[in-house]
Amino acid sequence: MLNKGKFSKRLKELRKMQGISTRSLAKAIGLKSHAAITQFEKGTSMPALDTLVALAGFFEVTLDYLVGMTDFPQAIPDKTKKLLEQTENPEACITILNQISNEKFQELQKRTESPQIIAEMIMGLDEKSMLELYMFLRYLHIRQALVETDAISADRI
Repeated sequence: MLNKGKFSKRLKELRKMQGISTRSLAKAIGLKSHAAITQFEKGTSMPALDTLVALAGFFEVTLDYLVGMTDFPQAIPDKTKKLLEQTENPEACITILNQISNEKFQELQKRTESPQIIAEMIMGLDEKSMLELYMFLRYLHIRQALVETDAISADRI
């Protein structure tokens, strides 16, 4: 179900993270007036479905995230879903993924001492959580290797 408060807050946050004005956003998604964006951000008006789709596409997030149905901005890939199904506590993994993908990931990108931050986050994990983290990191390495292999194969074509 649509969460009007989360939608207006997320729209404003996404726009500010991109560093664009309401006018630029309106133009980019095909709206005639930037006042509509302002109304969406204030929660006084809700966009039509086609506008929601355009906003989600522009910010490269899912509709579910934009309207507040999930806290995960991107769709969870099938491979990750399978990995989550194999863990004993998938909710904890999703929580970790959410934290990393939202605020922490942006923080890690900006800071040069990223390995220190990651080490600090890992320090408090119990043995079971460490195993889950290990399995997820192995998955990421495999996925990255596959993407790199696909890129090399595509270059040869």
